[in-house]
Amino acid sequence: MNGFSSFYPEKEKSPIIVPTNYQTIQSAIDAANPGSTIIVKPGVYEEQLYIDKPLNIIGVRFPIIRAPKKYEMKKFSIKGLKITALITIGSSNVTLRGFNIDTVIRGFTNSNIKFTAIFIIKGSDVQVRENKFQNIESAKKHKSRKL
Repeated sequence: MNGFSSFYPEKEKSPIIVPTNYQTIQSAIDAANPGSTIIVKPGVYEEQLYIDKPLNIIGVRFPIIRAPKKYEMKKFSIKGLKITALITIGSSNVTLRGFNIDTVIRGFTNSNIKFTAIFIIKGSDVQVRENKFQNIESAKKHKSRKL
């Protein structure tokens, strides 16, 4: 060993491609090893995401992530405020880049639970960048609340 091996990490495995390798983004997340890269091809993906490990999730030409017609109510509570999200991040070292995130909520009638596009429950070095958002409710309609 020459002492320089730490500068040249092992060749990264090929990225996981959605929908080529997995039909859904969540199934790719579930199957991925920590540190993997998931590439998502253009299309509409009606699903909620829960990212629980370090991953790079990269959209190609802004694939759409949209709330499904029927979704799980994974609720989190912070200081009495109940929250559910389209995308929940529960890990450090996550990158989510290049998506069109559509927060239209169909059939969501529980006024006691706040719905948000992205909710980071824990982690550091979480990067959510170069994404587009649509159907975002105006922040002016709601009182701002420090969490």
